[in-house]
Amino acid sequence: MRSLRVLVLMAALYIAAGPVFVSRAVADDLDTCAAVAGEEAIAACTRAISSGRLHDHDLAAEYYNRGIKYSSKGDYDRAIADYTEAIKLDPTFARAYYNRGFAKRAKGDSANASADIAKAMLLNPKVGN
Repeated sequence: MRSLRVLVLMAALYIAAGPVFVSRAVADDLDTCAAVAGEEAIAACTRAISSGRLHDHDLAAEYYNRGIKYSSKGDYDRAIADYTEAIKLDPTFARAYYNRGFAKRAKGDSANASADIAKAMLLNPKVGN
């Protein structure tokens, strides 16, 4: 009987602590995604995005951050895809429009780049400063 109580208590503690460990891991990935460059950052951003723990603007911000990492590597197609996803999640995310515009411009798509930058400026006139 006593061993059953111990087992139930241990299971309850594991269930209660599980989200803490997941949250701590996601928090570490968020920090790495924001502060580090290159493949390590992209991997951390991807884990945070895939965690299922982020929603709305928080999730949009991670797509945006990963887009920055891809842009810095010159991988504009992936950057544009991530900025686009950020915009879908938060249509008022001016920086995502702005950076997507510059990624499009880097690919030679000046017309669409200008439209994105104009939209960013409409949402936030200080976005480029």
